[in-house]
Amino acid sequence: MKLLKSIPGISEISALIIIAESGAEMKAFENSGKFTGWIGLRPRNDESAGKLKSTATTKGNKYLRTIV
Repeated sequence: MKLLKSIPGISEISALIIIAESGAEMKAFENSGKFTGWIGLRPRNDESAGKLKSTATTKGNKYLRTIV
């Protein structure tokens, strides 16, 4: 929890919510990209005809997306 609270904008309550929603065992996520994707903070990249378009994400854990 100390590490989470060291992130700017993450309060003690926010850290507790993150732990409650994701579980204390962060090893379930292979890397930070998987975790941010699970929360819904990782934008989707669509590619068509060689053009890359970044789009907003609408999926993920709604409680964590709200506090982060």
